[in-house]
Amino acid sequence: QAKDAKDGPVSAAGNFSFAGLEDSYFAAVFVPGAKPSIEHTTYSDGIPNAKGADEQRVGAGVGGDGSNSFSLFVGSKDTDLMAKVNPKLVQVIDWGWFWFLAEPLFRVLNWTADNLVHNYGWAIVLVTVIINLLLFPLRISSMKSSKKMQSLQPQIQAINARYKDIPMRDPRQNEKNAEIMELYKKNDVNPVGGCLPMVVQLPFLWAFYKVLSVAIEMRGASWLWATDLSQPDTIWGIHWLPVVLVDRKSTRLN
Repeated sequence: QAKDAKDGPVSAAGNFSFAGLEDSYFAAVFVPGAKPSIEHTTYSDGIPNAKGADEQRVGAGVGGDGSNSFSLFVGSKDTDLMAKVNPKLVQVIDWGWFWFLAEPLFRVLNWTADNLVHNYGWAIVLVTVIINLLLFPLRISSMKSSKKMQSLQPQIQAINARYKDIPMRDPRQNEKNAEIMELYKKNDVNPVGGCLPMVVQLPFLWAFYKVLSVAIEMRGASWLWATDLSQPDTIWGIHWLPVVLVDRKSTRLN
């Protein structure tokens, strides 16, 4: 990154699978041959933009020895293309923390678009529906737990009212907590039961978001009124998809 070298070139040496430059959808990287040792230097130059302010542009130097032999890949971060050129290149794509979910999700999304709906927008819709169906039992569990918690609120409020004048550090606060926990136990309620299913869903949501952020297949793909799924949709200056989503949520709440 340019910011890493803002105070001068930054070098790193080691046994790397590749080294070079990349952005969200494209890469220019060198792959070492028989000798995996490689030295990579990052440069940053300030280039004046139209407003006269400096924009940092990143550059890279690759070497290590007096005589170096590398293969060079310059192209899109397309998994199938990179796998054919060199299987190591697939590692260029950063699937994030939940890579073990994101990469299979991408494969499913890609297969759905190629073999079923022939459109990435509808593929996203279909895969999202499937994910929601798979996670539906967790949502039911969360709703049941929340409903039980709501039914206990009058009793919990009554317990809190009895201890309202007691300072927080007073040992009798432990008695209040014990009463509440006993109430939960008596009614077979898990205090975190409503939150746990949502926590389980978060990795899937984040992994899906990461897939949509890095998959070059989204670049230039159209769906309904959206002409490029890698960019925010704008018709008459309005992001309609978030508006539709908010309206749907509001209707559900009403």
